[in-house]
Amino acid sequence: MRRFLLFFASLASTLALAQGQVSFRKIFHEDHSRGHKYGIQGASVAEGVLFQLHDGNKPIVMYNLADGSFLGEIAVEPLKTWHNNTASFSNVRYEASDPYPLLYASQENVKEHKAVVYRLKKGRDGNVSASVVQTIVFPEPVEMGLYYPNLALDLDAGFLYLTGFSRESWKDPDHGNAVQILRFRLPSPKEGKVVELSTKDIQARFCTDFKLATQGATVYGGKLYQVFGLPGNSCLVVVDLETGKEVLRAGLGGVPGEPEGLGISDGHLILSCGDGDVYVSDSAVPFTRPVDSYVCAYVWPSCHDDPLGHKWLWEEGIGEWEVIRQGDKRFPGHYQPRQPLWGYEMDNDPVVVEKWIQTALKYGVNTFIYDWYWYNDPEGYSGPYLESALNDGFLGAPSHSKMNFYIMWANHDVKYNYWNYHKWGDREDRLFNPDVDWDQFKKVVDRVINQYFKLPEYVKIDGCPVFAIFSIGNFVRSFGSLEEAAKAMDYFRSEVRKAGFPGLHLQEVQGGGSRMGQERIEAMRKNISALGINSEALYNMGGFNPDYLVHGAEAIEIRAQMDEVFDVPVFPCVSIGWDDTPRFPAKGPDDATRWNNTPRAFATFLSKAKEYVEKHPDQPRFMMINAWNEWVEGSYLLPDRLNGFGYLEAVRDVLDGKYDN
Repeated sequence: MRRFLLFFASLASTLALAQGQVSFRKIFHEDHSRGHKYGIQGASVAEGVLFQLHDGNKPIVMYNLADGSFLGEIAVEPLKTWHNNTASFSNVRYEASDPYPLLYASQENVKEHKAVVYRLKKGRDGNVSASVVQTIVFPEPVEMGLYYPNLALDLDAGFLYLTGFSRESWKDPDHGNAVQILRFRLPSPKEGKVVELSTKDIQARFCTDFKLATQGATVYGGKLYQVFGLPGNSCLVVVDLETGKEVLRAGLGGVPGEPEGLGISDGHLILSCGDGDVYVSDSAVPFTRPVDSYVCAYVWPSCHDDPLGHKWLWEEGIGEWEVIRQGDKRFPGHYQPRQPLWGYEMDNDPVVVEKWIQTALKYGVNTFIYDWYWYNDPEGYSGPYLESALNDGFLGAPSHSKMNFYIMWANHDVKYNYWNYHKWGDREDRLFNPDVDWDQFKKVVDRVINQYFKLPEYVKIDGCPVFAIFSIGNFVRSFGSLEEAAKAMDYFRSEVRKAGFPGLHLQEVQGGGSRMGQERIEAMRKNISALGINSEALYNMGGFNPDYLVHGAEAIEIRAQMDEVFDVPVFPCVSIGWDDTPRFPAKGPDDATRWNNTPRAFATFLSKAKEYVEKHPDQPRFMMINAWNEWVEGSYLLPDRLNGFGYLEAVRDVLDGKYDN
């Protein structure tokens, strides 16, 4: 059966790029009067400085990327080869005091190809000098089957890539003569050492069907970026380094010259042309992770030892597992306490989250939506809460770049006894206050832009980072009026644009959703208009009934009403069930999902959500699942001792089309 991810059309932004252009603007022009009569051949960026390589025995030239000012030249040893092809910085400094990481310069002629690894040092006079740390000698170009190979480093994975126009001596069975991409393990740099590689060291060989020579290459976010061609006939091609497949091809809008060096700075492509012009892409690089559709699961990050949580709620050092393990039966057959198959694992442990990522991708979930918090506590603390699950767990996992993510600001009030009634009993006054003033909000904006939005795996729609808010009402309350809240959101968008993005995609996430009267509809329409809300979503699928089949049917009707009355996209959500009795001692049989709560029933409603997405081809392809790990609310995809991998298998079966009409 065909896969869900295959028959979804690409996102609008990806389509626009693949069929049109990536727009660039010129930021400065290199002054060739300095005697650089040989053309630019390679470029890379480090610490806000552009380093350019030229043909022949010419120095490396440095420019301030911000204003184009000339910063000096770095003399290099005379080259026996004649072509400086590409440059790429590592993330390693030879010594901590060095101003820049090690620079890998690719040099070649028809008969030989090598990479010279330079250590850059700054003297007392401020001038930068270069010394050779290592030379990597590759097999002869004819052995590798490459013309004019370019070099690029995948530092996260520890690989070195060569990419170049394929010689006729090597043919790919699918593409014929094309552009080859060769993968080598990146040698550890050692002073004075010459590393000689052979064709036996080639770990992988990819191919793309483009018939012009590569001119520059760089790696970012698990993708290889390559520029091709000559003046008037050039383009950008992006290849996924995990699969070796091309994921994007686009023209270079606004670049009349011959593209040569390619680098990335602050998430933007930096392009150096042979005529001396230097360009930056207008938008940040959302096209690093083009995805046909987003199958999302919410992540509740409570199961680790957070300082604020430890202080006020969970003193055992295991987060909310402290409460989950005390779940008790409220009616015959009640499944409490919940029993995770993998035990009580910490959600900020990168080893644990690596297992999550591998499992999610295996079964078709490709996006995590992390609940994110900013709270004020009774003793004056103001700042993030439960953030370690994302910062240390997810972003620390080796495979996090393979997974999409974005954050939902869960800005709801928290009573003392809401998250641990065992500790606080009947105390129902407010413990955590989510309201922010202007000073705090500016800190929130700066934090999410610089800590998350700039990451290539952060989800973007039409290039705009997605930022979800759980309680629009509380956001408005923070600023005293809808008009002031709108000013705050305008400020947020302006800061996002300053960071290089075309805008912000603001998403409202309703907690549960319900059938709406006209007054509620008009109030939400007013918020959508005033705040510039771009999409509506649900955290739970909407409504509630102890019978899962009744609950799901009601949720479909709620979704249909939202789709009818709002002019922005509505993204469907399917819950696995509902049972938050471990948090509330007074709840009983009518407050938890009791009947027909099975993986098969979940699959039927998920198939209806998939059908909804297919019937809305004009909007981004998002499907939400509540949730990945809401153990305390009885809604989780992670395997447990009752259903095993049943819910994950249901996701896979729906995406594989087994529930299609």
